[in-house]
Amino acid sequence: MAKLHDYGNLMKLIAICTGLVAPLVYRTASGDIKTEASGIKKQAVSTEQNPIPIELKKLGLEGDEQCNLSVHGGLDKAVYMMPAEHYEFWKARRQEKNLDTDLPWGFLGENLVVEGLDETQVRIGDEFELGEVRLRVTDPREPCHKFAIRMGFGAAPKQMIQQGNCGWYLRVVQAGQLHAGIGLKHFVNPQGKTVLESFRYKTRKSNGFVVTPPRQPAVFSKLWLALWLRATPVAPNAQSTRGWGRNRGGSQPMPTPLHPSRPRNTNRTALQPTPGFWAKHAATARPAQSHLASDRHRATCELPPRLQNHQRPTS
Repeated sequence: MAKLHDYGNLMKLIAICTGLVAPLVYRTASGDIKTEASGIKKQAVSTEQNPIPIELKKLGLEGDEQCNLSVHGGLDKAVYMMPAEHYEFWKARRQEKNLDTDLPWGFLGENLVVEGLDETQVRIGDEFELGEVRLRVTDPREPCHKFAIRMGFGAAPKQMIQQGNCGWYLRVVQAGQLHAGIGLKHFVNPQGKTVLESFRYKTRKSNGFVVTPPRQPAVFSKLWLALWLRATPVAPNAQSTRGWGRNRGGSQPMPTPLHPSRPRNTNRTALQPTPGFWAKHAATARPAQSHLASDRHRATCELPPRLQNHQRPTS
């Protein structure tokens, strides 16, 4: 971890919010009433006026729950932090829809409301120190349909994407107690992309964002790291291939293979493995696939019916 950014007294935690999983009732476009379970409804349990200490553990705040654990919660998304300055934007959007503009802390689903920071200042891998607690930035928050339900209008997720006021998820490096009103120490990871840059890439709103493997994988969540490593740039001299992916017109180039050791067969009519495939596969075989590395088994193992008429390369 690199240098410490000291903003004096400008950065502080102004509210801590928690909430249990509860029904989220909404009306569909056809007029039907539906109910979904959600943990987006949070309430402030510690404020500057009433700074009650709250216990923070590795999986989140005491008294807080997440519903869909495939996209929320866990070690990498234990806590969700939101800049307080974003509330003015959402109050204005709700006023345009003739909705109530009295939004208490926690209305946007956040756990920690911070003042003096935004997505352009915070980087993936940055750490915050709040007294005895230490937190690490892992991911930007991506809006879903439940955020639209909570806000009261369907365009809310799109507006978050356009505005970039997403907030960020945190991993608990050091657990402990924290309370509203405490100051933050910001430790910057210079190798990380900003939260806004990461959010733009994940929502595909910035074509100029270049993805490179991070030098410090430990600071990323496993899901975000996998996304970075998988996004291989398109080769400059790649040939256009009709029918690839969603682009049926053939104007999009074929990407380079994600796994160079596993050659991509671009001829859809040929079932013959590419030359040298078996030798390369044998060299990198896992224990469960080690039979491919044995000449004795290679000579006796049966091919699938569709490949029985094709001669396997001996090299």
